[in-house]
Amino acid sequence: MIYAALGLLAGAVLTVVALLEMTVLGTRTGFPNSVSPLGGGLIAIAAILVFPIFYGLVGFLIALIGAWIYNVAASKVGGIEIEVRQRANDQEVSIP
Repeated sequence: MIYAALGLLAGAVLTVVALLEMTVLGTRTGFPNSVSPLGGGLIAIAAILVFPIFYGLVGFLIALIGAWIYNVAASKVGGIEIEVRQRANDQEVSIP
């Protein structure tokens, strides 16, 4: 979920950059090959739609690979064991 939110943020930033490029640089250069208003708008819309999906998929794949690496390493060395104790009246009491 966090990767999708980051993708949405990156898409929004790229949208602003594409719109600025479309309006400011496209009109100042006057080159025939500059980005047309339609092309800049399509880039902006694609950025907002594609980036969240892309970031979500990449985040999922990275988490999947990380979990696989942890499971392989844990099977070799035994993993991580965490012991939690609760304090009651300043005395440590083990929770079974």
